[in-house]
Amino acid sequence: MNKYIKNLNRIEFMITLACTGRCKHCSEGEHRFSGEHIDGNIAAEIVRRISENYDIKSLMTFGGEPLLYPEEVYKIHTAAREMGISKRQMITNGFFSRDTEKIQLVAQKLVDNGVNDILLSADAFHQESIPLEPVMTFAKALIKAGIHRLCVHPAWLVDSQSDNPYNIKTREILKEFQNMGIEESSGNIIFPSGNALKYLKEYFDSDTPQISPYTENPQDIRAICVSPNGDVLQGNIYKNDILEIFESYLPAGKTTAYADNKFISQEDFMLSPKLETERLILRRYKETDIDALYEIITDERLAKYIKYPNLTKEEEMNCIKSWIKDADESDYEKWVIETKDNNIVVGNIDVNTVIKKHNYCNVGYTIRYEYWGNG
Repeated sequence: MNKYIKNLNRIEFMITLACTGRCKHCSEGEHRFSGEHIDGNIAAEIVRRISENYDIKSLMTFGGEPLLYPEEVYKIHTAAREMGISKRQMITNGFFSRDTEKIQLVAQKLVDNGVNDILLSADAFHQESIPLEPVMTFAKALIKAGIHRLCVHPAWLVDSQSDNPYNIKTREILKEFQNMGIEESSGNIIFPSGNALKYLKEYFDSDTPQISPYTENPQDIRAICVSPNGDVLQGNIYKNDILEIFESYLPAGKTTAYADNKFISQEDFMLSPKLETERLILRRYKETDIDALYEIITDERLAKYIKYPNLTKEEEMNCIKSWIKDADESDYEKWVIETKDNNIVVGNIDVNTVIKKHNYCNVGYTIRYEYWGNG
């Protein structure tokens, strides 16, 4: 068992990024029209396989708005109940339909399929775009269906004691639920990212480093989160076996790659390990790469698609030298691409814009014109 994941006890699924709200505080930014969502059958099988090998205490589904895809939620929680996972949570804004019969049916099926703890996101931010009436109808339906635990889960700006206009409005909304006998959780403090940083930046101290409360210790993973596209840790549940993903996981500063249908791992710290495919070698930069890279990036046929600054040859050379230097110091992965049969430098590739929370990154590359169209 991988020593970095041996204490795993929680599984989370982000069902979709699509949402019925347009909240100013959302850390994910604008994503109302995303149709991507978790495959409930595969997710349920993942729950079973992990639970057979780890002592999982809790599972959560959330979004976006997870109840835009209720069938996927049912399948995941049914599997969690079958595997004896005691805490089966869902976070929802409660607005997925205005049809009372549908709302009542979904509430009953959630309970019937094993959901036993629901956090209902209601506050000044959600209720700017989400009507309260269908949310209250959903809450009543959950109580009638016999939900084990239901509580309101508000988002607080700065902290729960602050008397800013948003928090004042949130307290008014919470009274509506208190009148129904629904308890209130401690909620969460809004983190400055996504829409929050765009619309609420005056409430954040830009001089104080912010640490996301959702960040896992990479040396001791206790919870994993599967993204709507299947990404988790350094793999993808639609492409890789989940237990193989776990076994190949290495914390930041140690590297893992997937090539030739197998994981390549390096336990010792070294960024950009040498990788090989049937035709190519991806390796670290060397001083002798300067002339080849200069020839590639100054090709006018390439410049049509990638605009490099109009520099003198000396400036270009200095720029390439800085790439080589930065490759040894960067937190990102950077490689030169070289042909295996004759060791010709045909380009470079890097992995950047890493968003660890969603196991997301960008891949950028440059290829010598003569090698275009080779797959």
